[in-house]
Amino acid sequence: MQSRVLMSVLTLASMTWACSSEDPATGAEPGGVAAPSGGVNVPVEAPTFIGHVAPILKQGCSFQSCHGGGSGGFNIPDAGPTIVYASLVGQASRALTDMPLVDPGHPENSFLLAKVEGTQGTLDARCIGGDCGGAMPEGSGLLPPESRQILRDWIAAGAPFGAESGTTPPAPEALTPLDLRVAMPVPDNTFIDFVTGETVIPPGEERMICTHVRFDGTEDAAFAYAESKQGQYGHHALLFGAKEPKPPGTVEDCTDAEDMARFNAYTIGDQELPEGYAVHLPAGYPMVVQSHHINANERPILVRDVIRLKRIALDKVQTWASVHITNGYGLQVPAQEQAQLEFDCIVEKDVDLLMVGGHMHEWGTRFELLYGPDTEHLDSLYLASPWVPQYRDLPPITLFFNNPMQLKAGHILRTKCAWNNDQDHELIFPSEMCSSFGFVGGTKEPVLCGVN
Repeated sequence: MQSRVLMSVLTLASMTWACSSEDPATGAEPGGVAAPSGGVNVPVEAPTFIGHVAPILKQGCSFQSCHGGGSGGFNIPDAGPTIVYASLVGQASRALTDMPLVDPGHPENSFLLAKVEGTQGTLDARCIGGDCGGAMPEGSGLLPPESRQILRDWIAAGAPFGAESGTTPPAPEALTPLDLRVAMPVPDNTFIDFVTGETVIPPGEERMICTHVRFDGTEDAAFAYAESKQGQYGHHALLFGAKEPKPPGTVEDCTDAEDMARFNAYTIGDQELPEGYAVHLPAGYPMVVQSHHINANERPILVRDVIRLKRIALDKVQTWASVHITNGYGLQVPAQEQAQLEFDCIVEKDVDLLMVGGHMHEWGTRFELLYGPDTEHLDSLYLASPWVPQYRDLPPITLFFNNPMQLKAGHILRTKCAWNNDQDHELIFPSEMCSSFGFVGGTKEPVLCGVN
């Protein structure tokens, strides 16, 4: 589909972002560790997380563009020291899943230290996509040598939390993942099952994890219902077509909006098609299960999701159906402001609209989908105004199963979203979304329009 994008930000704020840590007036490090005459901070006792490390992270890494509520994983100011500690110590990195961010007692096996010291490039061959990314803090040079040495000494000492007055180290169970794995499905010939890899999501983090799968049938199949099974803190589990297939079982982080360019939407979950309609599943089709989780718990969570496709015999299919998706990936909603996103998609071929719904998150205020022959003659096709937070997981849906609405080639579908961001950080995909979803009849191929 062709597309046209219009982003209107109602009010703009200017902000200077940086990621540095040293106090320019004194040269001292956060945490009150005195620098000896040699210029290197060497604490008399082993550094602690509370006394030495947390201040470095808060001052040097918690800005909007780093870990202050932007796209950098957990939000240091909001999460608090206990959650940040639990998110780092013994937890796998997003980029290098077989190395802990902090391995107590082992600085050389701690991915955080490699990133802070700028040596992460030596690990590229082990990182997802062959790239461990840049050093941290991003875009402002390395932390001062004194800060890096404190981090190294802290990890070497076993990553102690600290016992200052008023602080309590995380209990052991706070570092043990909460098991939220969905039970493995019992084999059943009436279903086609896809199971994700097992992944640990640190506390306070939002991630989308993609597990590569493949339909191993020797003949094409058809299904009329896709059921997604997730545990607590699961937001969605969907099947996508893989443009860049990888061996089945490969698990990778796909949180960034740019990752969506590597997939084609294929299913939407938990909506059964009427009798005679079915979605085509080609033999050997390479796919990924995209699992979206938002871990609001103070413990890491261990997740494993399942998607079950309800089979329908090929000779029972009267009309092929497929998903219809519009998606605006480039949304930006500044902190404490309102914003709108509007984009157009051109219908490429005649199809029958069977159902449609909208998708935003809890900061949405209004969602509308319009349709017409040109930009001057658009009528509202779907409207949710006001949008309420409950619609995040249970949006209103309009069904056309009994009387399909024809979408004509060359006509326009316009998606419009509005938000009110009451947070102290910018909202971007996937923390917020602007998407319509549905089914169309008369085609085996997904009908997609993704706009950056």
